[in-house]
Amino acid sequence: MLEGHSKGVTSLAYSSEYRFLVSGGFEFEIFVWNPYVQQQIARLPGHADSVCGIKTVSGTPVLVTGDRSGVIKVWDMRTFACVQTLMGEDARGQRAPTINGICTVAPQNKIIAAGASLYVFESRKMENPLLTDDAPVLLAVFNPTTLTFATASAKEIKIWDCKTGQLLRTYRGLGGGGEAHASELSALCLDFRQRKLFTGDHLGHVLAYDYLNGAHMKTFRSPDVAAENGEGRAHCLEVSGLVYCNEHKILISASWDRTIRVHDDELSDAGVLLRWMSGGHAADITSLAYSYQTSLIASGSSDSVIQVWDFELGRLQGTCSGHRASITSLRFLDPFPLLLSTDADGKLRLWGTRNAGVRAYTCLFAFENSMRTSRQGSSAKALAAVMTTAVHIEFDTDSDTEDGQAEEKGDESWGADFSFTGQDGYMGRGEHEGNSEQMKAHALAEFLLFCGDDQGHICIWDLKPVILAIERQHRITALAHPHVCMNPRRQTSYDASEYFVEQRKAQQRINGLALGLSDSPGLGLKVKKRRGWLAHDDGVTSLGSIREADAILSSSFDRLVKLWNSRGDCIGVLRQGQGLSKTLGGGQRPSQPDVQWDFRVNLKERKERRRQEALKVKHEISKLERHSAASDLVSFVREDWESISDASVLDDIGQMPGFKELELGNGQRLSSAARTDGPAPRKTPKMKPINAKNAGKGFNWRGREARRSGAS
Repeated sequence: MLEGHSKGVTSLAYSSEYRFLVSGGFEFEIFVWNPYVQQQIARLPGHADSVCGIKTVSGTPVLVTGDRSGVIKVWDMRTFACVQTLMGEDARGQRAPTINGICTVAPQNKIIAAGASLYVFESRKMENPLLTDDAPVLLAVFNPTTLTFATASAKEIKIWDCKTGQLLRTYRGLGGGGEAHASELSALCLDFRQRKLFTGDHLGHVLAYDYLNGAHMKTFRSPDVAAENGEGRAHCLEVSGLVYCNEHKILISASWDRTIRVHDDELSDAGVLLRWMSGGHAADITSLAYSYQTSLIASGSSDSVIQVWDFELGRLQGTCSGHRASITSLRFLDPFPLLLSTDADGKLRLWGTRNAGVRAYTCLFAFENSMRTSRQGSSAKALAAVMTTAVHIEFDTDSDTEDGQAEEKGDESWGADFSFTGQDGYMGRGEHEGNSEQMKAHALAEFLLFCGDDQGHICIWDLKPVILAIERQHRITALAHPHVCMNPRRQTSYDASEYFVEQRKAQQRINGLALGLSDSPGLGLKVKKRRGWLAHDDGVTSLGSIREADAILSSSFDRLVKLWNSRGDCIGVLRQGQGLSKTLGGGQRPSQPDVQWDFRVNLKERKERRRQEALKVKHEISKLERHSAASDLVSFVREDWESISDASVLDDIGQMPGFKELELGNGQRLSSAARTDGPAPRKTPKMKPINAKNAGKGFNWRGREARRSGAS
């Protein structure tokens, strides 16, 4: 007998593949049992009415449940997570009043619900199983926490298993406007734990979802937008960029309404607008970047203007002028106070930022993203617009050279003790790891820049000579400590429109004088291209350097997401038909050869790195605890020294960890080396336990001693 239901049971189902018994009734919950040991495995909440039907789909981990209110939920029995919620609606869009039962049709992948009417739900058919998505992929990111990939298109987000490359789950309707009429996605990023998805859409909504099941968590709203449009939006127009600040748990968004908004993500149920900046751009904002090291926000627009803002105060810090085409991507090169920008003409520029002295917001280096093309039997160089970038920085911990510069490593070696890896693209996401103070103490070993252009090429540029030249000529080095942000949740607004024109003109004059009227400062160097190859048939939309596997992740408008090694060899392609038969419906064969999945994460190294990080945190906590205990004890001894007469107490104090020597006052010092030979005699008398006889009575020690002496 299986006990657990407190009310009547209305539905039962059994899965022969997973050997689960599933039951439901009037409790509004689904019970999962192991019938062989009579034990409850899980309880699945989510329904708001009595459960009227439970069905399992043979050969799949799918569990379908329905309640009388018309809500149907699809569960994954491997994780007991709800992957989709369906609601019965009639032709007029009205919700079904009640449902009495459900059934599944496995061959056609249909769910049928019966009530006053019959409702049929059909699974979405793949247009092409060889593609990652049926629509252009806007962003692909690697989640090191769950060892999965997340790919985003305009209509849906897909989660993939990094070990096999198979599709795990699909989230649809994540844009604003409701699940049935959701707006198309335009921006995406993850939080610092990689457990939340932040999405921005074409209507200006910014929403947060659970990464594991796609459940809506909260909505970010702006009071001024709500007052103008009467809706809970973050922006008036399309969201063009999202960046998450890991250290402060803050989300930054940019939009075509030419504003930048900073939102508080600390609350679990609502996103609070902290501050917003406007008036810095005369055209649509196309790119967004954030630097924790310098506490700056950078925004680029389609009129080739780059504005740099103070993260805490929201004030305009500087204007970077020099591009003549639309800004396509921005990236801060932490821990260096440098900003990298790219434009639609194929030009790349390095700018000094805060802590760069007189070179702040001036162009320090410029080069072109040139690709060799063959035309009529002859080869020529052509410029390609850089759409997205990623960086990989390593610092050598064993450098013995006199000038502190590390030896060059081979093209195939990317591993290092300290490294910065980052990725962002059309929808902007960045991350960095490592300790900047440790990095500055060691020599720069490698600085690689990955570029994806509008022709589908990926290029790897070696920027190490450029960074070292900037250090020598301009004294711009890696920052030992991040810029201090006193109040990251400061609430304010800043309008830079009255300073925009004057500051832009002044910055142009400063740039011209500082660079000797040169449009492309080169520092006397030529950037070396490590490698370049044609990766996609259309423009690359995002790039990411994956530290755990020494791989590159790329997505494109050709609707494919691919993985590459350092030699430019494809080691995997994410396909929505992965695991299905290679022969398509109607006898159709794949038009392109399948790539063997060879993406491997070094799990041992990953576990060891996490263990070392945990040990470091444990050591710091123990150090703080010892310091706190010693400080409290020192205060106690100094205040109550006259009342301490037991030598054993002093001996215990001297033996405490972290205690060395204590100045007691009156010329007396207590040292841990001062010990007494043998156990110290007890001076305080022993007392019997208090009982009902002597409770509440005083104790006369002198009278007791006198009686003892008289008796003897």
